[in-house]
Amino acid sequence: MADQLCGDNHGCDVFLRYVIPSLGAITALSIFLAPMHSVLQVRNSQKLTVNPNPFPLLTGNCFGWALYGYLARDYFIMLPNMIGWSTSSFYLFTTYPLLQRKQQDTLVGLYIASQALLLFSGCFAFITLGATDTTGKTLVGIVTTAILVAFYFSPLSGLLQIIQSNDASSIHMPLALTSLCNGLLWGAYGLTIADYFVAVPNLFGFLTGCIQVILKVMLPSRSRRGSNASLHGQSDEES
Repeated sequence: MADQLCGDNHGCDVFLRYVIPSLGAITALSIFLAPMHSVLQVRNSQKLTVNPNPFPLLTGNCFGWALYGYLARDYFIMLPNMIGWSTSSFYLFTTYPLLQRKQQDTLVGLYIASQALLLFSGCFAFITLGATDTTGKTLVGIVTTAILVAFYFSPLSGLLQIIQSNDASSIHMPLALTSLCNGLLWGAYGLTIADYFVAVPNLFGFLTGCIQVILKVMLPSRSRRGSNASLHGQSDEES
């Protein structure tokens, strides 16, 4: 697609193939590092003031995209997600001891299931469909896309409650804007390289970011609960 858009314009080709994914890597790292300050406060105080529910999905998402980036030989995708997997694992294991047993079991189950599913899908592809990067990339891409859509959808899980209460305080505007930009950049990059595993879920993420920003602008924020949100604007009282 880049060739069709740019023709013989080398600057345009460089912008689409290198500048956009570089900016996407920066916004992705911003999302991965956003909870760090709050999680370090939890580590020091031993009081749970962040919502740990997105962390297992974030680790699975980053693990999947790092694997996908390796199979696709796309280091713009692989490298930031390797960092994201490391940081999100740190977040999960830091908050884990402070959770009730039932929530511990749920989050560990999600953590193991998301990564095991990716490994099993890769093994299945190589064993049954032939040991090629293309088959592994396709199956890993399908699973990772599903995880990313779930991750992007998670901030909208309380959408009905936000509308009914007419209170958008649980939406964290900086993170919503970062998700919006991240989805737009990676969606554009996916279209540029004609990789719809990258384009489709990230354009969905752009849409969810737009919805969050619109709600934050249109609805009042009646409390400062959202100011301590760690990820996707949800406090520890929300799921």
